[in-house]
Amino acid sequence: MNTKTVNEIAEFNEFESKLAEYTNKFKGIVYDLSDEEQKKSAKSDKKAISKSINELDTVHKSVKSELLIKTKLIDGERKRIKDKLLILKDDITKQEEEFASIAIKHAAMLHEKVTDIENYALFDIGEVINFERVKASLKLAVNCKVDSSFEAREADGHMAKAKAIESLEAKIALFEKQERIEKEEKELAEKAQQEREEQIRKDAEAIAAKEKEAAALKAKNDAETAKKKAEADKKAAVKEAQEKAEAAAKEKEAAARIEVERLQALADDEAKKLKDKQENQSHRAKIHKQAKESLISLGKVIDEETAIIIVKAIASDQIKNVTINY
Repeated sequence: MNTKTVNEIAEFNEFESKLAEYTNKFKGIVYDLSDEEQKKSAKSDKKAISKSINELDTVHKSVKSELLIKTKLIDGERKRIKDKLLILKDDITKQEEEFASIAIKHAAMLHEKVTDIENYALFDIGEVINFERVKASLKLAVNCKVDSSFEAREADGHMAKAKAIESLEAKIALFEKQERIEKEEKELAEKAQQEREEQIRKDAEAIAAKEKEAAALKAKNDAETAKKKAEADKKAAVKEAQEKAEAAAKEKEAAARIEVERLQALADDEAKKLKDKQENQSHRAKIHKQAKESLISLGKVIDEETAIIIVKAIASDQIKNVTINY
């Protein structure tokens, strides 16, 4: 008994029936093509099958054409609705981007307020730094106001102020120490000179007095011989006294010079440390400037203000996996 098959495409049900009919009728059949009647039968059967195939292709084309029209309509409506939804979405995205831009600019403004305080303790490359210049910067740092206008960066502002004051006070301390050392060196040198001159005078007077007494004693025994001898002895004694006095003075002068050189070495060491620190700060400022100019040189992509923010962020380790090679 044959079971009727129903195709999911209703228009193909007729051909599904013919397929079952032809399968039952022709599957497994072997034609004796040497027999004229069977040869005609084979040709007729083949023609019937070909006709059904052509009819199936015609129905398929018709059904598919209707579906393509509906598909185009579906695609068109979907695009129309989606385009309007995208417009609504883009409006929200634009608002988000504008808000983010304002937030970035505001954060940069707050960062600049903190940086302005930090800059009180920084000096330009090649700038002559003297006591008065540092005192003026310290006054500005002490008098700068850190309040609620710094918002989330208020704590950073207080810290920057404290560090700037600490740095400037350290510089002033070094200037004052250098001034004290120079004053002490001058006083020691003057004192050593005075002591040397006084000792020479006293030694000369003492020797002269002794020589005079000896000459007078010898003059009593032999006035003429004693006088000549006394003059010779006096000259020799004075020379010897001068040499001894000079030798003693040189020893004291050498001791004073050693002390002066020791104090000078201490002063030079402190000055070198200050210079090294200043050169390091100058070098970092130069590298930061070069980095900023490199970013700006990219064209309109990055302006100077943004370049400064990026360089400062990298220098303060706010951007992961990015560093500045000093």
